[in-house]
Amino acid sequence: MKAVVLAAGEGQRMRPFTYTQPKVMLPVANKPILEYAIQSLSKTGIKDITLIVGYKKERIQNYFEDGKNWNTNLTYVEQNKQLGTAHALKQTKKELKNQDKFLLLNGDTLVDKKRIQDIKDQKNAILTSKTERPQDYGAIQTKNHRVQKIIEKPNQQISKKVNTGVYSLTPKIFKAIEEIELSPRGEYEITTAIQKLIEKDIEFKAIESTGLWVDAVYPWNLLEVNQKMLQKQNHEQNGKIKPGATVAEDASIGENTKIRPGTYILGPTKIGKNCDIGPNTVILPSTSIRDNSSIGPNTTIENSILMRDCRIKPNTYITNSVLGNYTKIGAQTTLDAAKTQVKVNDELIEVDKVGSMIGESTTIGTNTSIKPGTLIGKNCDIGSNQIVRENVQSNTKVR
Repeated sequence: MKAVVLAAGEGQRMRPFTYTQPKVMLPVANKPILEYAIQSLSKTGIKDITLIVGYKKERIQNYFEDGKNWNTNLTYVEQNKQLGTAHALKQTKKELKNQDKFLLLNGDTLVDKKRIQDIKDQKNAILTSKTERPQDYGAIQTKNHRVQKIIEKPNQQISKKVNTGVYSLTPKIFKAIEEIELSPRGEYEITTAIQKLIEKDIEFKAIESTGLWVDAVYPWNLLEVNQKMLQKQNHEQNGKIKPGATVAEDASIGENTKIRPGTYILGPTKIGKNCDIGPNTVILPSTSIRDNSSIGPNTTIENSILMRDCRIKPNTYITNSVLGNYTKIGAQTTLDAAKTQVKVNDELIEVDKVGSMIGESTTIGTNTSIKPGTLIGKNCDIGSNQIVRENVQSNTKVR
């Protein structure tokens, strides 16, 4: 059986992090989101996987190469223009036209082995789940476990049951794709093509699963996904833990990482390779720190994601925040969290607790405070002794 994984889109609602990498390559628990999909497919015996790539495709291809490290055979098909999920799948028609059935997955959602097992033996099926925010997904109306209607991102709640972006399909889907028109969002949607088949009395099953399904829509959602994935990790401590440091059993420490005296690390946490932590630094649960990062003395980090090559100076406080690659934070700077409204484009979104979202290669000076819910773009330069109260566009200097 073959699988197709959609990985061509940017993920605009994930900015500022998708300015420099596709959404599927954003890390949770120190691994790209896409890696979890590939691992789950491999564990269920599906080794022949086609990745549909487009936006910043080289970031994906350079990381996964031919897939041998994941015991898979990866091939790549390019979607030159990102015109929607149905248009993406259409690019694989030649490879799949002789298949009895195949799986289609969104590469930017995390599903575990059980979810894949629950659908892989079905034909014409959609994996569903329940959520309190169906407006962010495709709502599913069912009758006797059969899909009646799919409504993409409905304006009002019609059902808490949603499409998880995992499908079992047959080559009939390609004919349906030829018949659909652009959606109101300006895309060719795979759900529209499936609805065409349903209207032709082709039965689609709604498969409910108790396996893991988590999705990140906005940057701060990465923190929830990170928390769940850390809880499922096997924890190894391969670094150099100096005398006087305290590291919990459920904290992972990568090779050549130094944990200096007086440092206190509670799990679940994950710290990558070649990092330097402390002394007298506190790393609290649900924190991931990727390779080659340094955390200075007397710093506290809680429920946060630090991507690779971050530099955090002494006496800094970071909570409920996500920092892009190569971010530098000056001494005595505070990234606090609170319940607030976050402005994304022209939309204000209420978030229970959120810190700061800081894009790649941004520098923040000494003794600066960032208001909770602030989005800071890539390549920004925020000076010392500043109070940042609103979003900052990429390539901006603040003095």
